[in-house]
Amino acid sequence: MTRSRRLATVALSGAVALTCALPITPAQAVESPVGTVRLSTEKRQEIRYVWAGSSGFRYGMVSGGSTTWVDYPGVVPPAHAGPDDLATGADVITTMSGATATQQHRSTGVTATLTIPSGQTYQVAVGWSVLTRDGSGALHVLRAAPDGTTTDLPVSGLPAGAQPTAYPQAGSVRRLAVVYKLDGTTSVGLIDLADGTFRTYVSGVIAAPEVIYNDRWLVADWKSVRIDSEPGTEPTRHPRWALSSKPWSAINSSSATRTSSRPESSPH
Repeated sequence: MTRSRRLATVALSGAVALTCALPITPAQAVESPVGTVRLSTEKRQEIRYVWAGSSGFRYGMVSGGSTTWVDYPGVVPPAHAGPDDLATGADVITTMSGATATQQHRSTGVTATLTIPSGQTYQVAVGWSVLTRDGSGALHVLRAAPDGTTTDLPVSGLPAGAQPTAYPQAGSVRRLAVVYKLDGTTSVGLIDLADGTFRTYVSGVIAAPEVIYNDRWLVADWKSVRIDSEPGTEPTRHPRWALSSKPWSAINSSSATRTSSRPESSPH
C-alpha cells in the first residue's frame, strides 16, 4: 500500500468513527422529572477541647453553645488523689472565681481549694498547682495545704530580668514550661512544681516556639533535650523533616494527659 492510500484509509476510518458516534435513532421527548436533587455545601464544624484528663475529656463547638463530657471506658480511679500527689493532677479540673481556685479530681471527686494571695495574679493552672505572678514579676507556685491554707512556693532559678511570655502545657502535671525573653534572646525552661525550682533547657529559639514535653523530654523549636540531663547539656538540633521521629513522637502519650491552660469557668 502506498503512502497516499494509507492516508486515505486513515481519513476514511476517522470519518466512520465520527459517523458512528452520532445518534442513529430519532430524538425522544424529555420526560417530566420525578424528583429533584438540591446541591449545597456544608461548613465543617470545628471542635474545641475545653478540658482533657486521664478519665475523659470535654469538648464543644468553636461557634459556641453547650459542651459535652466523654468518659474513657474502663477507667479505675486511683486509691488516693490530692495535692500531695502531683501525679494524680492529670484528672483535675480547676475553676477560678475571683481569687479562689476550686479544684476537683474528676474520677474520685476529691476537692481542694486555694486562695491567691493579695498582690499576685493568676497565670495558669496545671494539675493540683496554680502559677501566679507578683508585682515584681516573680513567679509563685500555689497549692492547697491539708489544713485548708495555701502553700506558696516562690519560683527559684529564673534568671534575673527574665520576662515570661508564655506557659505552654504538654504531657506533664509535675512540671510546667516557661518561655521567657532576656536581652533579646528567647529561651525555654521548666518549673519543677514539687519545689518551685526552674531550669533553662533551650536558648536561642524563635519568639513563639512550639514547646512539647513530658517528664523525660523537652522539645522546643526543633531542639530536644532530656529532662534528667546534666545542667549545661546542649540540646540536639533536628531537621524539620524529622517531626515524626523520636523523641517527641510519643511525648504527649504519657500518662499525664495534656490539659487546657485555661481554667474552667463553670460546668455546663
